[in-house]
Amino acid sequence: MTPDVHRAALEALPQRVAILDSRGTLVYVNAAWRTAPDDPAQLGGGAYREGRDFVTLLGAAGSEAGRHMAEGVADVLEGRAPHFELEHPVGSGPEERWLHTRVDGLGGNGGAIVVQSDVTTRRRQSRRLASAELRLRQLAEHIDEVFFLTDPGWERLFYVSPAYEKVWGRPRQPLVAAPLAWTDAIHPEDAEAVRARMAEADDGAWRAEFRILRPDGTLRWIRAKTFPVRDPEGRVIRVAGVAADVTEHKLTERALERAHEETLEILERIPVGVVLNRAGEVLYMNTTAARYLGYGAGETLVGERLDDLLHPDERESLGPRIREMHADDDSEGREIRLRHASGEYVSLYVVPVRVIRYQGEPVNLIAAWDVTALRRAEAALEESAAERDRLEMQLETAQRIESLGRLAGGIAHDFNNLITVINGNVELALGLVGDGPAGDSLEEIRRAGTRAASLTDQLL
Repeated sequence: MTPDVHRAALEALPQRVAILDSRGTLVYVNAAWRTAPDDPAQLGGGAYREGRDFVTLLGAAGSEAGRHMAEGVADVLEGRAPHFELEHPVGSGPEERWLHTRVDGLGGNGGAIVVQSDVTTRRRQSRRLASAELRLRQLAEHIDEVFFLTDPGWERLFYVSPAYEKVWGRPRQPLVAAPLAWTDAIHPEDAEAVRARMAEADDGAWRAEFRILRPDGTLRWIRAKTFPVRDPEGRVIRVAGVAADVTEHKLTERALERAHEETLEILERIPVGVVLNRAGEVLYMNTTAARYLGYGAGETLVGERLDDLLHPDERESLGPRIREMHADDDSEGREIRLRHASGEYVSLYVVPVRVIRYQGEPVNLIAAWDVTALRRAEAALEESAAERDRLEMQLETAQRIESLGRLAGGIAHDFNNLITVINGNVELALGLVGDGPAGDSLEEIRRAGTRAASLTDQLL
């Protein structure tokens, strides 16, 4: 590249650039240097023009930074140091700016190149970050959770709160040299999963729940979460995290799980149908209730709606009541008919018992009894009662007929005696009167008596 190209490149740079000869004289300054404020306190810029002694000007600036920079530039020019760097403020209050100056020796015939950059934004960001870190540190000193702040690669630990020693049971100091030393305490069964989570977190954000083993042999459950801290350009510059000891929560959770399992085991054993539902949807049904509806082991109605199982004649009237059945209101037990696995309908008496928590949500516990056999027995009894009434009526009729028969038999017997006397006297009379009108009349009497005797025999 030609000197003109080099010069054009230097002129286009946003940084201030100056070149010194071996005596420290400014032999070149770029556009950014020339247009900078004409203020000696800048330690560069318009007040430091070509042809002037840069080291002398710095010493005359009247500031500690100027004297320090003059010494640094002299060291580079005289070969005592390969380069020199300094950050210094310019101005004060809201107008304060920060400049970063780097001086590098050019070798050969000597001389140096001076590059000045405005780092005000970075300094302010660093100051804000330091302030935020201080506030976080002050907060972290007074919480039970472990708070930590590290670089994105976990190569440098900026801070870990005192709670680490309480939770991990180990001193914090070793983490300064080995920021990942805390992972050595992770339970062997959980370590691989935690390290995998950390490795997969491109931006440093991850969360995990794991166990640690403390030096005293006790086991603690930890719930950890990290999140990235970014600069205004979106670059991850820190990773902050919180690790909480959730052992007591875990123990309570496990106790609740065991209680839940024991409750379900009891519900499976009792000879009463039990249904857990929310707004009519079946969430759980014990073996007894399933058997009522014709379902065996392994078969389930979970997810079904009770109102869909109702008899069509009852669906419209009872469906809303089933959905709204709660143990904490005035709902009473009621009899319903539900569809059996066979397609027939069985009668169940259901009663809301109480509201319980199931899978973390409040649900209604309903007790059920199969009253199908009872209703069939009642129907059979009603039918039996009707048959009994019919037989009793038949018996009463028969008894009446029998009474009439006995009465008729008695009368017929007496009448038969009278007919016998009459017929006997008629025979005697016929023998006395012989033929003639009187005999004809007696013959008529005899024939009538014979017919009467025949009728009497039939009654007897």
